[in-house]
Amino acid sequence: MHFIRAVILGATFCVGAAFSQEMTPQSRVDIKTSYEADQASAALLPVILRQAIFIAEDKHIYERSLFRSPMLSYFSLTMTDTKQTGINLELIFGRLWFQVRVALALTKDEFLNWYAQKVYLGLNCFGVEDAAMAYFGKSVDELTLEDAALLAALPRAPSQYNPERNADRAIERRNFIIDEMLEAGLIASAQAEQASETDIALRSLLVPCQN
Repeated sequence: MHFIRAVILGATFCVGAAFSQEMTPQSRVDIKTSYEADQASAALLPVILRQAIFIAEDKHIYERSLFRSPMLSYFSLTMTDTKQTGINLELIFGRLWFQVRVALALTKDEFLNWYAQKVYLGLNCFGVEDAAMAYFGKSVDELTLEDAALLAALPRAPSQYNPERNADRAIERRNFIIDEMLEAGLIASAQAEQASETDIALRSLLVPCQN
């Protein structure tokens, strides 16, 4: 399986290199335009939420090429047709080429903003804005550290870490993320201790997002 992916990846880069003079500039424009169009209607992503997300999903994202981030692979699934089943080489090449274009067009902060707008977080919610309202009844700029860490816990397994049905697992994952943020120097020890000791405060009635 790793060999097949390596072959496909190599072929994708060969195609990208062969057509880079003609295609890459336009590809960058297309991706950048799509990103900016989404940002125009989106709330500003708080720093603490962006930090919680990348610590949870790929804490090494700033240390390596964006193309190597598993977040980008998952994002490409979100942004392309996921209804098809089986091995579809055209779809695989399309997703890999999409990843190349995103890595070329966006900074890592921009990518994290876009990821946060599109990622699935359970309760039929795509993106942190809808999820913050669905789970907490808050806008993203009202989220506390413990709220942000809980949302960041959800993309990996929304059902497993559902805070209503699996509160203990959700708290365990939330607190792990908080500890990782502390270890990375993103928050102070007093902040981490307070957030970890805080109970989950959900809306009294969780209503799925309407998409």
